[in-house]
Order: sequence, then C-alpha cells, then structure tokens
Amino acid sequence: MSRGAGCGRPRRTASAPLIGRPLRDLDLQGAEGLTVIAVERVGRLRAATIAPDPDTELAAGDTLLLDSPTLIADADGRCARLGLERLPLSGAYFTDRAQVLGMAEMLLPADSTLIGKTLASLDWAARQGLAAVGLRRGRTAIPAPRRAGEPLRAGDTLLLVGTWAAIGRLRAGGHDLVTLNLPREFDEVLPAQGRAPHALLVLAITVGLMISGWVPAMHAALIGCLLMGLLGCIDLDSAYRSISLRTLVTIAGMLPFGIALERTGGIDLAAGALVQLLGDAGPHLILATLFAITVVLGLFIVAAANAVLTIPVALALAAELGASPYPFAIIVALAASSAFMTPIAPPNAMVATAGGYRFADYARLGFPLVVLVMVFAVTVVPWLYPLYESR
Repeated sequence: MSRGAGCGRPRRTASAPLIGRPLRDLDLQGAEGLTVIAVERVGRLRAATIAPDPDTELAAGDTLLLDSPTLIADADGRCARLGLERLPLSGAYFTDRAQVLGMAEMLLPADSTLIGKTLASLDWAARQGLAAVGLRRGRTAIPAPRRAGEPLRAGDTLLLVGTWAAIGRLRAGGHDLVTLNLPREFDEVLPAQGRAPHALLVLAITVGLMISGWVPAMHAALIGCLLMGLLGCIDLDSAYRSISLRTLVTIAGMLPFGIALERTGGIDLAAGALVQLLGDAGPHLILATLFAITVVLGLFIVAAANAVLTIPVALALAAELGASPYPFAIIVALAASSAFMTPIAPPNAMVATAGGYRFADYARLGFPLVVLVMVFAVTVVPWLYPLYESR
C-alpha cells in the first residue's frame, strides 16, 4: 500500500488544556488532517497502549501517536497551536512497540456494508480501535486530499493501523473487510504478553518442586502446566498446537524398540561388548566412550529417542562393572543434549533453514563444543556422583 511522500508520525504529549477532554473534541482528523494511531498512557509498572476510541479522555502524561499524510513544515508551531508538546521520535519507538502496534491491508468485498460511504463520515474504524491511513483502488493509491471524501467501492483496499488486538478482532468477525496482507511481525506477537510475571512465577514453582523432591519431576511438570492454564498464560488450543507429534511418535516408536532389545538380550550383549572392548580401562575412559557413542547416535536421531535407546545400555554397563548407575545415566543425558554437530535437533533445524547452513557447518563448530562438554562431564560427574558407593 503506497503512503504519501513525507509521511510522518510525530509523538506528542497532552498538556493541561486537553486533560479530561475526549479525542472527539480535538477534531484532529477534520481540522488538521491528522489521524490518531494510538494513545500511550503511563501506568505504575509500564506504559499501556490504548486504541484511539473517540470517547477516550486524555489524562496528564498521555502520549498521542499521530499520522500525517504530508510532511509537517513547522511541527513545533503546529503542536503549540493544538496544545500539545512535541516529543523527539526515533525508529526505536516503533521497534519497541512491535508487540502492540501493527498494520494490515483489508479488501472491501462486494457485499460489504461500507461500500458507498466515505472515510470522513465513517466512524467504523474508530469504533474498531483502528485508523485508516491509506486507500488504494486497483493499483492506484488515492492521495490524502481526496481520501477522506472518496466514496468506498467494492475491491478498494484500506491500510489500517492500530493495536494487534484490534486487528485480530477485525479478522475474526464480520464480513465488511477481508484481510489481504499482514506483516511478518503479526506472527511474532505474544498472545499473552501481560501474563509474563505469572509465567515466571509458575516456572519458579515448578523448578522449586523438582529441586525439593516433594513430588516426582513428572508431577511437578504437570502441576506447572495446570497453573499456566489456570492463570491464563496459555489456552487449550495453544497447548495442543505446541505438542510436537513428530517427537511423540519418535519416542513412542523407540520405547518398544528398547523393550525388545532388553527382552531379547540385545542390551546385555551391547554392554558386554563394551566391557570386553574397554578391558581394564579406567572409569573415566569408560564414561568418555559412552559419551562419544551417545553423541554419534545423536547425529541421526533426536535427543529424546537417543536417550531412550542408550540409557538402558548405560545402566546394563554399570551393572556389569558393579558401579553406581547414576553417573552413567547422567553422562547419557548430557551427551544426548550435546547435539551441536547435527541439524537434526529442533533448535539447530530452525536456524539451519534461516541461515542456509550445511551439515559440515555444524560439524566444524560443534566438534570443539562436544569435546569441551565431554571433558567437563567426565571430570565433574564422577565427582558429584561417585562411581562406587561406599558400603
């Protein structure tokens, strides 16, 4: 959508003559040709962005975000005439508010009730909490002087600016407008941004329950999930969408495979082969070998399935050596999580697509990291979890 040349968005603060007056009384759209995009009001903890409803009364310290279709020559004088104080505006202003403010292109369908009406006589956008800052007919953008009085036609495209919440409500209901384009920022908007303190509190409670040992770790995780839902941090649909069916199928498929290896003696055979291979090697070398085997398997299968497959072998190896199973299990857990050399791990796969990385790129950078983690794990784990329990 084309915007007028010299378009500006000066930010202004309400002064004493405007305090307590609604936006309707200012008549910024009609008298000044300015469009109120949003009102920012400073609260106790942070600033809140308010949709520009005509009945919104200005309070001391409010900030108005305005759109002008043309370049304002004497911005300071114009602000003084309106009873506003001009504030400096930088590009970071919009970047910092990308979670709150956005824009969308909307098309008028043939059965829209807005056809034949003008933007000047139409308070529909204001009631929706949005501002119409652009109008396109076909491939031609209607210039600012004609935009307000131009009757709307079927197929016209409006550029609407406002809060993401207002844009989401407009997309969800009604048939007056059809969404054409949304910026990429729409997919990055946090759906429950105001619930961040609650989410942090639930995280602290869950981790505390796991560390204290009052309840099993699985029960602590379930309690955390329930608290997230009760406090409104996530809804049921979002919870279902966050479940990775591929991971669930992989783990579910590896569990019977591990059971089959155990019942057929495959795990004992693998553990015995490792004991014969290592011979009289020291415990640190055995742990390092187990770490290396787990990392190699992690190049081809995901971490969860890798742990499900390798931990029974590690426990059987500990039993063959007459050692404590704890350091062997911890070594496998750390090795399965050290998926630095493969793009198979979900976090690595995300950046692989965006950056165009190849398998060799991960190997070059990931190998030194794997070596560092292995040396640290083989040194520290036996110290924290002794290999041979004192009798």
